[in-house]
This record gives sequence, C-alpha cells and structure tokens, in this order.
Amino acid sequence: MDHRYRAWDKNEKEMMDVERIDFGQDGYGFRVFCRDDKGDCYWILDDKEFELMQYTGLKDKNGKEIYEDDILECKFSETHRNIIKWIEHGYWIMQPSGNYTMPNKENREVIGNKWQDPGLLK
Repeated sequence: MDHRYRAWDKNEKEMMDVERIDFGQDGYGFRVFCRDDKGDCYWILDDKEFELMQYTGLKDKNGKEIYEDDILECKFSETHRNIIKWIEHGYWIMQPSGNYTMPNKENREVIGNKWQDPGLLK
C-alpha cells in the first residue's frame, strides 16, 4: 500500500498534503512537514494542532483517492453517507444495519470529509 497522508490544520482550518513525518530522531520530537494549496511548506510541531489522515489505498467510482475521515456516499439498498475509519485491520464504513463493510468501487463516491464538510453528515 502507498503510505500517503494529509493533515487538517485546526488553527488555519485548511487541508494540507503531508510531505514528510519526522518521529523525533533528531531530538525535535514528532512533527509533520506539510504543503498547503498555495504550495507553501512548513512544519507543524504540535500534534494538538492537526489531525493526520492516511490514504486508504482505495479510490471511488470517479477515481478519487479515499482518505481516512472522508465522507462517502454509498449505495446499499438506499443511498447513505458514511465516514471511512480504520477498524480492526482495515478501512470500513458502517452500514445502516450497523454492520461494517466497504462497498465496491461503483457504489462509493467521496463527497467531502468530516473536517471541511461536517454539514454533509446531518
């Protein structure tokens, strides 16, 4: 699986691509090096300032990459909106029945994420 991440900057209210994660081998502690949508790069040093989301290795019906905390519109017997989460050895969504599943590619579409689009779940 391709290990890629993105980060939600809680202070700036902005989603950023993660270029590098440093786990403190140089004595500075855990930090994340990000690139914003303008192309500017900077370190986020306090893990309370951001939410880190991993790429699931999956794509939706339009070829869009699916990350943790994305909101998917999924078709079961009806259309439902769900957040993708890491649950026991994989990425899953909860069906209306309470069971966990991952619908096939043709039946899932990324419509947002819980940080930028929280109203989509209401």
